Amino acid sequence: MNDIFKVLIASLFVMVSANAGSCTQEQIGAMIKNGLTQKQIDNICKNKTKVEKSGGDTIININNSPTNTNTNTNENTNKGSLASLDNKKSGRKGLYIGGNIGSVNISKDDATMTDNSNVEANLKFKGGDFSSFLVGFQINNHFSIEYERVSYENKLKSLSLRGVDLNYDGQIEVSTNFINANFIFGNYNGVAPYIGLGIGQANVDLNFKQNGGASIIKFDDKVSSLMLNLGVDLYINDNVAIGLAIKSIGYAEDSIEPKDETDDKFTTEELGAAGFVVGARIKF
Repeated sequence: MNDIFKVLIASLFVMVSANAGSCTQEQIGAMIKNGLTQKQIDNICKNKTKVEKSGGDTIININNSPTNTNTNTNENTNKGSLASLDNKKSGRKGLYIGGNIGSVNISKDDATMTDNSNVEANLKFKGGDFSSFLVGFQINNHFSIEYERVSYENKLKSLSLRGVDLNYDGQIEVSTNFINANFIFGNYNGVAPYIGLGIGQANVDLNFKQNGGASIIKFDDKVSSLMLNLGVDLYINDNVAIGLAIKSIGYAEDSIEPKDETDDKFTTEELGAAGFVVGARIKF
């Protein structure tokens, strides 16, 4: 049994030595004796500066080392050295705040508005600015929930009827309170892709005018809204991340129904928005 145990120890010693960079065999042997894993040994030995700053052999001089002369000092040194191994830019659980900025477009070129006589007008919008503020909590390595306040505005580019531009201008302004649930696929050296779904209530303000005159078609009301998030966070350290995401926002079918100056109601379709945003998160 002792021979088998010696062979196993020798094999482990050779395996770890092959992966080590700047540690001596004596240092590696002491680390094995003191129960460090191969991953911990690799992380220490591949960083020559870490070994030197830790005082060479003191990095492995923990309580049961035969050369230990100062238990408290060496124990603290060892704990500090190994603590640095735990900072894997993993996005630890806890409270965070953040925000996003970017540009969104009304998601379809064929957004339409139809009157009571089923006469359909085509709407085109310019790209608009997007901003949001969020507060969230990461529950574990794979799930987080957050509140996000979203705002964006898109100006009307044209309103045409049977191909004829009617010289309308105006805009659609949206502000929404979302509750988001995110699934994080994993963390790969500080890169954490995720997908999320948000449910909220949007305040939609639509206002169209013709030839710069008084408002002709208006809508200002709250409607149900959904938001799909697909993105990736890049952790600079365990507390700070920057991110890139695609956000797609939609509304219940026929929920945005503006009225004209005579109180006639219009039906709209395809007024959802989508676009790219960049953001940051700070964890506490």
